[in-house]
Amino acid sequence: MVFIMFITISALENTISNQQESQIEQLTQGITYEVNRTVDVNVLVESYQTEILEAFSRDILTFFNGRDFSEITTEELNRLLSEYQISGIALFKDTGDDVIIEKSTSKAEVGLSTKKWGFWYTAFRQLFDDGRVTLDKGTSRESFWIGPRSKAYEQEGIFIFSYLKVPGQPYLLNLFINDKKAFNMVNDHDTNKVFAKLADGADFIDEIAIINVDAWNNRFQHENRSKLQDFTIEYGSYNSFSAEDTYYLNKAVELEVQDSLRLEFTMDNQKKCKRYTKLNDNEVLVFALNKNKQNAVRIRVVLTAICGLMSVWLLGYLIMLYNNKKFNRLLQLKKERLEVAEIYRQTVQILPSVVLRLSIVENRFIVRHCEGKALQLIGVDAQSSQGKQLDNFMPSDYISLISNHLRDIQKGQSSRFEYKFGDRIFENKIEWICDHVDDRSLDKPSNPSEVIILWNDITELRRSEDNARFMAYHDHLTGLPNRHYFKETVESYLKDCNEPLYLAFLDLDGFKNINDTAGHDVGDKLLVGVAHRLAGTLNNKSFAARMGGDEFAVLFKDVHSQNELEGILSQVKNDVCRPYHIEDHEFNIGVSIGISKAPDDGNDYVTLLKKADIAMYNMKYSGKGNHKYYEPKMSVLEENPRLR
Repeated sequence: MVFIMFITISALENTISNQQESQIEQLTQGITYEVNRTVDVNVLVESYQTEILEAFSRDILTFFNGRDFSEITTEELNRLLSEYQISGIALFKDTGDDVIIEKSTSKAEVGLSTKKWGFWYTAFRQLFDDGRVTLDKGTSRESFWIGPRSKAYEQEGIFIFSYLKVPGQPYLLNLFINDKKAFNMVNDHDTNKVFAKLADGADFIDEIAIINVDAWNNRFQHENRSKLQDFTIEYGSYNSFSAEDTYYLNKAVELEVQDSLRLEFTMDNQKKCKRYTKLNDNEVLVFALNKNKQNAVRIRVVLTAICGLMSVWLLGYLIMLYNNKKFNRLLQLKKERLEVAEIYRQTVQILPSVVLRLSIVENRFIVRHCEGKALQLIGVDAQSSQGKQLDNFMPSDYISLISNHLRDIQKGQSSRFEYKFGDRIFENKIEWICDHVDDRSLDKPSNPSEVIILWNDITELRRSEDNARFMAYHDHLTGLPNRHYFKETVESYLKDCNEPLYLAFLDLDGFKNINDTAGHDVGDKLLVGVAHRLAGTLNNKSFAARMGGDEFAVLFKDVHSQNELEGILSQVKNDVCRPYHIEDHEFNIGVSIGISKAPDDGNDYVTLLKKADIAMYNMKYSGKGNHKYYEPKMSVLEENPRLR
């Protein structure tokens, strides 16, 4: 009996230890799956919020139509707040050595300094200086930036903050919105609730948390602001802080993914253990384990076994199995978590425009499920398509795209591609279907039998990007290429072309007098007329741009002689100088042109533009209304060519 008892106790302790380690491994794998699913949805919802906030910001900027933002009242901001149904609007002003909140719909914010806001202040400075934020935080576009989700000053909840640089003024337009409504869909199956349920269900687990190591390190560098703005604990809860945490967290991120470190320590007279597991380059999963509780489980089970063996061996064995029910409870919790994950996955699938679930049978795609709001657009009936081959109602080029992207799927990855149907553009995400999570399913099969394809309508996003790209490279008044586009084009031709190039700099004669006497509206219309005539006169051998004010520039390529250029310039002068009829009045202007030639006058953009500018002002000094080629003797005007 003693021998049997000894063998049984030893085997039982070993089994308990192995089961606890096994449960932690399974929880780690399941948590990784859950978090990856959550991140996909958060990114999708946040991208929608980004588009909405940028559209609202630019709409408000258009509404004020160049008005001095120092004159805008709080009452006007409150009316916009009500109209757009967002959480708040503020105006940030650059004072030179600080950026302050000058006006806000939240009175508590007015007058706040942002100088100690860490990377937020850096982002504001970049918007004022360069118009674009280069930090690796938030989402940046031209003159526009959205910071990471964060808390607001003296307000409850988490917010999304956007900042738009007001052209020509020392102001940032700040819109912010509580993201609770945006994330309602995922709140019912919140990952934090799953973590809390798992920790409560295991006797020996005190806490489970996913920690952002960069944010953890920054807490000690930006004390005043980073605690509010960075999410150190991304999921779960973590109160078991110890002096060794920083060291072990930074050591953990140097490991391979899924590898772990262990730390044994004592807190409040209790023996504890921490397990640090690397999830990705910046996230570490931490289990805080209670060694006393682990030992208590062992002692309780051992005592039960001893009592059972001393009375009736069979009865003791049954009691021992009964006490193992807590480990069975962990398995039950895992099953419940997977059920929550499945509901969550189905909820997420509501978001796409179309959902296609396909079986792969002998290189044919059979529709198992089909639904979505865009089905009517592509002429597909959801019910009648069930069980049919996909090529019965989808174009052959779309079928080929799916086949090509299956190579990525077979490597255990998801794959994305864009497809245009009619006038709409859809992003397609294709991935292997994972219906069950256990040890085997974490290794993706080499030949998946079912895939799911999620269509998301990105038409407006692409149009917005195309419009932004056009605005960045074209003059907003005339529609001609702007100075930046002209510079890139000239540099490109200088790099790749071995033929001579001519660069002409044009300045309108008499425009300032018309602009001052008839008004800026007439002046703008006249500039638009000049731009249209230039575009109509020049052919594909030329590239024209508005450089600013009443100045234009033209790059002449494939012009093989000066005589050929003279003919083109004569036509340009004739067309530009014809009378302009604006608001029942006739206006006449002239044009002075300076020309430089590459490589004779220079082989870089700055030199050629400078010498063409010098030639143009020499033309103005000598009588206006004609053109001149750059000559070295003109260099006497380089120091101050614009004094006239």
